[in-house]
Amino acid sequence: MSNKKNDCLIGVCLLLALNVPVAHGAESGTEPAKGKDIANTVDGLLRARKALEEQEKQLNKMLHEQSERLSQQWRVIDEQSQMLNQQRQLIEQQKKQFEELRLQLDELEQAPGEEKSNAADAAARSADLPANGPVGQAPAAVTTPSQPSDILDRRGVLIPRGSIMLDPTVQYIHSNVTRVFVAGYTVIPAILVGAIDINEADRKSLIAALGARYGLSNRFELNAKIPYVYRRDKITSRPRGTGADKDVISTADGYGLGDMEVGFSYMMNYAEEDWPYFVGSLRIKAPTGEDPFEVETDPETGIQKTLPTGSGFWGLQPGVSFSLPSDPAVLYGSLNYLWNIERRIDDRYGEIDPGDALGFGFGMAVALNPRLSFNLGYSHNVFDYTRQNGKIMLGSKILHVGTFLFGMSYRMKSKSSLSISLGAGVTDDAPDVQLSLQYPSTLKLN
Repeated sequence: MSNKKNDCLIGVCLLLALNVPVAHGAESGTEPAKGKDIANTVDGLLRARKALEEQEKQLNKMLHEQSERLSQQWRVIDEQSQMLNQQRQLIEQQKKQFEELRLQLDELEQAPGEEKSNAADAAARSADLPANGPVGQAPAAVTTPSQPSDILDRRGVLIPRGSIMLDPTVQYIHSNVTRVFVAGYTVIPAILVGAIDINEADRKSLIAALGARYGLSNRFELNAKIPYVYRRDKITSRPRGTGADKDVISTADGYGLGDMEVGFSYMMNYAEEDWPYFVGSLRIKAPTGEDPFEVETDPETGIQKTLPTGSGFWGLQPGVSFSLPSDPAVLYGSLNYLWNIERRIDDRYGEIDPGDALGFGFGMAVALNPRLSFNLGYSHNVFDYTRQNGKIMLGSKILHVGTFLFGMSYRMKSKSSLSISLGAGVTDDAPDVQLSLQYPSTLKLN
């Protein structure tokens, strides 16, 4: 629009310049001066026009450059907005991962030990007190080490401070023992003078126990165990060389409260690279079950008519265990010593010392995934002679109870797990089969 106005103004000025001589002939003397003024004016206007055009070009150029800058800034803003959205999404994902890790950490701090069932935890608790049978006989039931489980993802081998773990357990034990007793002498190696007695004992036990562990700190815990025992024995015997032609079968059973246990465990160190956890423990066994010397026996055969549910003696068992994480496995082992405290029974039996026991065990637990693990282990206990009034009782011997252990554990939810273990006796004095089922659960008290 400004260009058109300038063109019109210049045209008017030219017409006026051309018409001046015609309209004002009398004043021709002044015409040259006025024409020169007009020409100067037109020339000034043309220069002004050119200047305006230059300014317009510069303005257009500046506007174009600013427009390009704005476009670039908008593109940068758009890119930054996209980056912010991505960062927000990453932050949300990280928050979710953090929450999951926090929940897993809570689970690990409160993870049950059994399945534990835990390998390191099992090693720390593998010094369980063995159950004693009648004096001078192989134990009818030997408490097996706690089985490994998901310690693979725990920060320690004991339960966290302020937590309590309830560990209900059901255990079935079966053993079948055939013994031959010879009373006599030989004239020559092929001829025996005397009597031979063949005795076959089929023993079954079912033990339901409730265990509890409480963490006083992350390195110190108290524990207790209350068992309920049901036992049933079937004994088949036939004296040979005395004319007996029939087997004598006798059965007996017993049930009731077993020997209760209390104790504590202390983690002596935090594991470093290539260095295991060490846990010391001390347990006390109280004779709360029915005493073997209190049950009624057959005066002719000496076989018990009812079976005891306890050992009848106090027991004190110190022990130490270790666990070495080696992803995805945990190696563990234990060593313990059971002191069965002797006592005086009565005038008939006098003072009875059932003999102490030395036990050790070792094994390996492997995590198949975050929920499932299995373990292989071996437990061995050596029981000393039973003594009466300081002398070894007739028929007593050193007993070796060796058991091969296989177990599996599955974490049911964050604070509980289910584990099953199978023990197979590998020595003559060990029970043939030991089958255990555990369901430990952890509660946070504070």
